[in-house]
Amino acid sequence: METVSGGPVRVLIMDDEEHIREILRAYLERWGYAVTDASDGREAVKRYVTAREAGAPFGLVFLDLTVRRGLGGREAMVELLKVDPAARVVIASGYLDDPVMENYAAYGFLGALKKPFTGEELKSMVERLLPAGGS
Repeated sequence: METVSGGPVRVLIMDDEEHIREILRAYLERWGYAVTDASDGREAVKRYVTAREAGAPFGLVFLDLTVRRGLGGREAMVELLKVDPAARVVIASGYLDDPVMENYAAYGFLGALKKPFTGEELKSMVERLLPAGGS
């Protein structure tokens, strides 16, 4: 799971609930990924842009669809696609009847995780989107 530069693949996670970010971080770091987190979409977009400009882009991004305060995942995705039309982003939510969850690809997402999801579901998604070698 290395990037072209030889470092670990970088993953950005955005969720307004700290305990969810901590759980995701624990799984992803255990699997060898370098993790950065954000509590809302605006912060996630800022971190994404900063990393990209520094030459250390994120290989995968997880966005929570709905946040209590701040920019949610759908809106953040619009901003990410302006910056990087090839952004690799997964949406996550417990609101399963939301159109974004039902038709995630139409909004530019590569996948959708339905909360609550298991570690195996997370791992399966990551492995599907980040094959061995981080390509």
